[in-house]
Amino acid sequence: MSTSSFVRRFINQLQDGQMFTTRDLLCFGSRTAIDQCLRHQIKQGNIERMARGVFMRGDETTPRPSDIEIARVKAAAFGKELSIHGEALAAQFKLPSSQKVDTITFWVNGNSASEFKIDNTRVILKPVRARMIQLIKQGGPGLSLAALAHLGKKKVTRSEIMMTASFSNHEREKLRESLKAVPQWLSKFYLN
Repeated sequence: MSTSSFVRRFINQLQDGQMFTTRDLLCFGSRTAIDQCLRHQIKQGNIERMARGVFMRGDETTPRPSDIEIARVKAAAFGKELSIHGEALAAQFKLPSSQKVDTITFWVNGNSASEFKIDNTRVILKPVRARMIQLIKQGGPGLSLAALAHLGKKKVTRSEIMMTASFSNHEREKLRESLKAVPQWLSKFYLN
């Protein structure tokens, strides 16, 4: 069987709206052959290109996935897990943020950064320490601590701490545990 036959079979087994990546197809042939097959499938209207290396089965009538869903598929192809970025967390807590309008930034596990475009939106994947991702997964106080840690020692004052410090009694227990994962300069604000 040829590379194009394997690629067509793979695409035909997907449901409408289901995304996949070029990396999913590399087991069927060379990168050049896969790219040619994908271009042909796009021309026939069987698939749509969502971002570089990310495709969706369907045509222009198929509902388009969100930018976050597209970014999640792209990151997963490289074994990375998306997490909300510190800028978005800062904005969520009404802290100073410098996120650009046409840019979406995510934290990812791993060591390498990458970026790509989805239409006119620039998507940036920045590596971050595992403990920051754990804080975000915990939710509640972990989110505020991750936002403050992102801002940095020079930008965080007592007023920023107070803007993010409305916790229930249960969340205060979580906060004490979460303080182990933040830099010492930040934990001092809560321990004093």
